[in-house]
This record gives sequence, structure tokens and C-alpha cells, in this order.
Amino acid sequence: MQRLNHILRGPGPRGLPPLWLSAVIVSLALADVFYTVFTIIELIAYPPPVDWNLFVTAADRISHGVDPYGFAVAGEAYRWSPVAAWIFVPISWLGPLLWRILHVAAALALPDRRLALLTLVSWPFWFDFATGNVMVGVLLLAVYALRGSRLAALGFLAMTLLVPRPLMLPVAAWLLWKRPDLRWSALALFVAHTVGVLAVGWGGEWLARLAQTPTTQLGIPFDVGPSRLIGSLWVPIGLALAAWFTWRGRLGFASLVASPYWLPYYLMMPFLEIRRWYLRPMPVPERTD
Repeated sequence: MQRLNHILRGPGPRGLPPLWLSAVIVSLALADVFYTVFTIIELIAYPPPVDWNLFVTAADRISHGVDPYGFAVAGEAYRWSPVAAWIFVPISWLGPLLWRILHVAAALALPDRRLALLTLVSWPFWFDFATGNVMVGVLLLAVYALRGSRLAALGFLAMTLLVPRPLMLPVAAWLLWKRPDLRWSALALFVAHTVGVLAVGWGGEWLARLAQTPTTQLGIPFDVGPSRLIGSLWVPIGLALAAWFTWRGRLGFASLVASPYWLPYYLMMPFLEIRRWYLRPMPVPERTD
């Protein structure tokens, strides 16, 4: 038994991780390969991007004065801001093929080649690619915002308003906490978005849809998180963990656990934990003596 404990807990040969950790890494890698291949096969067999079609339909409806929240595509409902629906009107002209090409471009635009490669070979990215969602864009903005880009930080905060998801709140809170220079601009974005919602209408319908979202998404077939097993009990646990991870600066983990449910493309957010791949090293002060 002592020999077994030594093997499981002790470091591997030549500084490699412990055997149990290596087994976990290999298992996750094999699962990633399996689900990535499965998603690509589904992409070939069923090419229409569900989320893209959802956004395009919402944009078409709002541009014709029709309630963008009064429909569903493949059982999915539109949950973005009504302002986002208007923004998507010109974007819908791109078509699904170019939209998916932009997903690849966003992954390649990540500041570190290792992070870009990890993203491109991951199942969460291909799920995002297949459905036509925007999570790779959220990851891109988060990475550059945490590197210090003011434009990316404001872009991320704007996305938090337009595409409100609990998993975006830890990074948004961290930016406003650690970078006071963003606060007035963030307030201006909030006011502008609020005025925009009042101007285009459908604000009440949007808030009602947001209130319904947790109850309609918890435990769905695509939910790969703890709520699939323990239901709404995960919500207070996840929020407590998110607050602790945010306090510790572990924003990738905080983002994931903050979500009541985990859709597959949400699993890109823990890539933020590999900070040495994208954060600039702190400058070493020169000696003066």
C-alpha cells in the first residue's frame, strides 16, 4: 500500500508530473480528441450552425419590428440584448461560412502560438465553430484585456452587456477592480447600452428571457457541468467558488464556475489559467546601488 501511495503521489521520473496527474491529463486529451472528431463529423453531416441561425433570425425579426424573443430555433431561444440583435443585422450579411472563418482567425489572433494551437485543437472551439456562437471572440478579448489592452477591455465589457453571461462577470469585475481607468468608460458603455435598449424597445421581453434562462438551461443535454448532476444546488456553490477564484486572480476557473450551466464552448475560458503563455513578464527593476 505504501508503494502504491508513493507511485500515485510522488513525482514522476525526471521531473514529470505525478502518475495520477499524468493519467488525468491523458484522459482529458483522449476525451478532447474523441469529442473534437465527433463534432467535426456532426459538422459535416449537419452543416447549419444553430446559433448563427438563431442570431440571424433575431436580427431579421427586430429589423422588421417583430419581437426578437418570440421564436425558437431547434428548441433554442434568443437571449442576447435587443441592441445586439440590431448589431447583428449587418453581420448577418457575412453568411455562415465567413462567420466560421472568422472563428479560426480569432483563434489564430491569440498572442501566443501555443495558446492558439491549444484552442484550435480543442473540442470547445470546434463546438463554438459548429454552432456559430461567439465564445472564441470572448476568449480573445479576455486575453488581450488581461494583457493590458484598453480597447480589448472595453470590448469585453461591451460584450458583457450585449451578451450577458455569468461566466463573463469575473473577468469584468477583475478589470474594473484592478484598472480604475476603465470605470468611467464602463459607466458610459452601460448608460449607452441602456439608452439603446430603451430606444429600440423589447427591453422587458429581454429581461423576462434572462430571468427564465437558468431554469430552462440547467441539466439540458448539452450541459456538461455539475448542474447536470446536482441541478440548482450547483448555483450557490458555483457563485461561492467564483468569488474565491476571482479574489485569487484565477479568472479562468472563476469564469467557468460562475456559470449555472456549462455549455461545451464555455470550457475555453479555463485557458485563461495558462497565464505564462500570454501575460507579459513583469519588468525587473534595475539595481541602483
